[in-house]
Amino acid sequence: MQKHDIIVMGASAGGVEALPKALQGLPNEFPAALFIVLHLPAGAQSHLPDIIRRASLLNAVHPKDKERVQKGKIYVAPPDHHLWLENGHVRVTRGPRINGHRPAVDPLFQTAAERYGPRVVGVILTGALDDGTTGLHTVKKCGGVAVVQKPEDAAVRSMPESALHHVEVDHCLPLDKIGPLLIRLAGEKVKPQKGKCEQSLRFSMNAMTPAEMEKQCGAPSSFICPDCNGPLWEKQSGEVVNYRCLTGHCYAPESLLAEEGVALERALWVAVKTLEERATMLERLSGQAREQKRIHTSTSFQTKADEVKKEAEVIRKIVDRLKC
Repeated sequence: MQKHDIIVMGASAGGVEALPKALQGLPNEFPAALFIVLHLPAGAQSHLPDIIRRASLLNAVHPKDKERVQKGKIYVAPPDHHLWLENGHVRVTRGPRINGHRPAVDPLFQTAAERYGPRVVGVILTGALDDGTTGLHTVKKCGGVAVVQKPEDAAVRSMPESALHHVEVDHCLPLDKIGPLLIRLAGEKVKPQKGKCEQSLRFSMNAMTPAEMEKQCGAPSSFICPDCNGPLWEKQSGEVVNYRCLTGHCYAPESLLAEEGVALERALWVAVKTLEERATMLERLSGQAREQKRIHTSTSFQTKADEVKKEAEVIRKIVDRLKC
């Protein structure tokens, strides 16, 4: 009989402190492989494997692409690379950002569920927004076990709360109870999967044609991808909604809102810069006209420059008040 030998974990803000605590106490002959995604900036250095090794008896590494999966080993996504699973080995690739992140939690969880079905245990820890919700939903629908850190126990509640709101989880417990639970689950026999794995928008690093997207999701939504400005397709599975563009960028709703907020602020700053450059040019033309004794023209240019400066200041104040 198969057992729960594939454990996937996702965390964001507060995860550096939470992950070692969640893994503390796992035996050195732990009968499962563990895979971890922690949101990190693209240019950051990750010391998470070293931190985990100091707190755990298991070996933690940043894996190489196509490395074989071994039980009793912890695979940590390196910065600016997605970590996902194929049968018997890991993939470490860049690919499009998912939910605004690379690495992202959803690709790891979805591919684990697609390949290993009920053998998977998905664990969502502290973090902001909703990355991991779609992936945990897929784990659950493919027969796996869904585990979420108690929101009141998390440094940042959003990721656990989103998962609890959208997924019928099996266990919701504080951080210090997760390690003992994983030990118990890894020793349990897997229940046979009933029916076909029900998935939300299937994970793929590959670009898709409009015809392929329409076959999966119907007509495109009215939303635009914040990363590439292409159309987004919407698909709902149960209470989980996902958006994907042809390029491969994927979003859960809260992550899409956050990325749209970033794109909106960027556009407003471009408007400010353009207006201020226009004001500078008008002032230069005003000065040239003044030197040439064309007083009326100089005054006209200066009046326009003052109006443009006021418009730029209005947008600056909007950006200051903007809560994306």
